[in-house]
Amino acid sequence: MKIFIPTALWGTSPLKKGGVKELISNKKSDSTGINTTSSKFRGGVENNNKIILVEKTPEISIIVPVYNSAETIKECVNSIVAQDFTNWELLLVDDGSSDSSHGICLELAAQDKRMVALQQEHKGVSAARNLALDKAKGTYICFVDADDTVETDYLSSLYEHHDYDMVICGYFVDEYNEKGELKSQKQYLPSPQKLQIMENKEELLPLFTNGMININCNKLLNTQIIKDNNIRYSRYPINEDYIFMIQYLMQSKSICAIEKPLYHWIRVENHITGINSIPENMLNIFNEAHLLTRNFFKNNDFADVVLYYSYQFIVLKYLNCLAKGNMTKQIALAKLKALNQNVLVRASYAAYKPKSLGDRIMHTLQDAGWYRCYYYLLNKLRQTN
Repeated sequence: MKIFIPTALWGTSPLKKGGVKELISNKKSDSTGINTTSSKFRGGVENNNKIILVEKTPEISIIVPVYNSAETIKECVNSIVAQDFTNWELLLVDDGSSDSSHGICLELAAQDKRMVALQQEHKGVSAARNLALDKAKGTYICFVDADDTVETDYLSSLYEHHDYDMVICGYFVDEYNEKGELKSQKQYLPSPQKLQIMENKEELLPLFTNGMININCNKLLNTQIIKDNNIRYSRYPINEDYIFMIQYLMQSKSICAIEKPLYHWIRVENHITGINSIPENMLNIFNEAHLLTRNFFKNNDFADVVLYYSYQFIVLKYLNCLAKGNMTKQIALAKLKALNQNVLVRASYAAYKPKSLGDRIMHTLQDAGWYRCYYYLLNKLRQTN
């Protein structure tokens, strides 16, 4: 579950799109991360007149959970096949799709021996990722969503820094209209950093507050750390990505962020995502993340600032539901009142220091629980944009 910058939640919340445009998998003549003289190789497969040798032990395992993604999975896989780093395995995990997704995955896996098509009953994206983690053979792990794509140097650029326990890259947000035409593209980049985590935790704060830690798909992770510490995805419908990543960071010694956008998060305008499925335990899930973040930083103020953005996300999610008619005003305001009385939320509001006049206004309204005013101002902003 991706949590984007909170202000983007207001107004139309675009859904990931299917079939944006066909990618052409033109591979570079050279490859990275593959030793053709190694005794570990076991034959190969021909792909576009190029022989790709397949190792018993791939260097990177790419995990793609698939659920009713028949319109997008080929494009996603094409972008992976086009990588200039070729020593990988791709685990396609169908989560009980009701469309032709699993059949497509089987067809794709039959064409390239580096791909494995798995299937399970519908249990959710967390269970799908966990199944793939159990099966993964790679020294390193990365995640891609079935309706997104990656740059051709996604793997090689991340792998270049594989001596760090976590490697983070930037990403694009590509918005398409319903005709499949690119409407806008924005890029989000981390500040370049190479840090030993235990000595420099406070310097990681920007990676948390700008959302770079929250996301699964802009990272290269060490498989051994995951397996040694039995790190798995919680079966939550929201924020499971962040909880996984903070648990991983607790066991990590080093982190590297590269100022390069390598991942494409694809969305479509005029489609609504997730507003009808706010979990009853949403606040509890974010409180759990809050306590984990406090445990990681060993500094409550840092953690409280990080989680301010998450609680703002909850506020906007409820108000967005109200604006779309998917929740009554009575229920929305009752939920927001409970949020405002939560001890960890209060700590977060107290720790956060607004950075602009608009930010200060919204922070004041949230802190005071004046959600009717908050809702009115957001509606005015929505009408002027």
